[in-house]
Amino acid sequence: MLLVFGCRNQNKPSNQVDKSLAINDTILNQSEPILRIDSTLELINTCKNKTYEAKLEEFIYLDSNAYLLTITSKDSGKILSLDLPTGRTHIEKCGNNYILLSSACGGPCSGLDFIFLKEKRPSESYMYCHIAKSNENIITHVENEEFENLKIRNLKNGKEITVHIDTCENVSSYPCDITEIDISGSMLKIEFDSSERIPRQKQINIIEILK
Repeated sequence: MLLVFGCRNQNKPSNQVDKSLAINDTILNQSEPILRIDSTLELINTCKNKTYEAKLEEFIYLDSNAYLLTITSKDSGKILSLDLPTGRTHIEKCGNNYILLSSACGGPCSGLDFIFLKEKRPSESYMYCHIAKSNENIITHVENEEFENLKIRNLKNGKEITVHIDTCENVSSYPCDITEIDISGSMLKIEFDSSERIPRQKQINIIEILK
């Protein structure tokens, strides 16, 4: 079973302070360095892809705005101060359009924050979130732990639809144990974990959020 990611504050921008909005065209000139004299800065982890590298650090004695996310490419840079759960956050992935940050929140729950790279837009956070294998802009998520109402969202244009999925017996935490989603044309295929040998599947036409 694939790990399911969720978030702290679904469908709302994270409370982050952007120290520079320039990443595509300008080398970062940090005239006012971010300083914390009351804390120790610790490297959490790093990731990179073909065009940039990202580094997440934490001021380990702070309770809020404790993270610094540094994003650098060949000729540009960006530093973000992030208000995320302290001691429980790490970089999950360096994608083409965003960086994924995962934060544990107890039990099977974890948080997933999308830090966008190519646009001046706030980050977004989602509960019980899955990302389509073949399109990182298409995600599913659940709001307010209403697992029977699955939200399907296009991160690129902000369009979203809600579909009903059957709840599963003996499942208390996840929306029917979704294990994977993928998209082919305008059809989203959702695969659910099952006690049977053949996993259950559901296909949904999402053409209205692709336009």
